[in-house]
Amino acid sequence: MYLVTVAIERTARAAFPVLEPNLLVKAIRAEATPGDGLEHISARAGPDGLQVGLFCEGFVPDDVAPKLSACG
Repeated sequence: MYLVTVAIERTARAAFPVLEPNLLVKAIRAEATPGDGLEHISARAGPDGLQVGLFCEGFVPDDVAPKLSACG
């Protein structure tokens, strides 16, 4: 299983609607297909933005695979 982390950071303190973590999880889940290998999504809000964790089973993008094999 692979963990992909994503940080969605605020670039300014301007007023804008805050995206609730559970709505982001639902939106990602709605777009995922079985071939994506997405097993679990975790999201939480903080003062500077959102932290998202995507747990994927058996999926490694082609551009990442050489980097992983070089690590060990």
